Amino acid sequence: MQRRAAATYAAFFALIALAAWAAGSFGLVSNQTGLRWISVLSGITVFLLVALSYLPVRG
Repeated sequence: MQRRAAATYAAFFALIALAAWAAGSFGLVSNQTGLRWISVLSGITVFLLVALSYLPVRG
């Protein structure tokens, strides 16, 4: 995956994580547990996308 594409996906998942965190923090949604998991999983996805995009490519 190209680094530019990884950065785009990372920004997308970071936005999802931020939106879920904001909705849970400001009481916009009653189901807090689901939003926490969305935030955590999106954050992990951002980290993995950025980390894996810097691995060397074979070939």
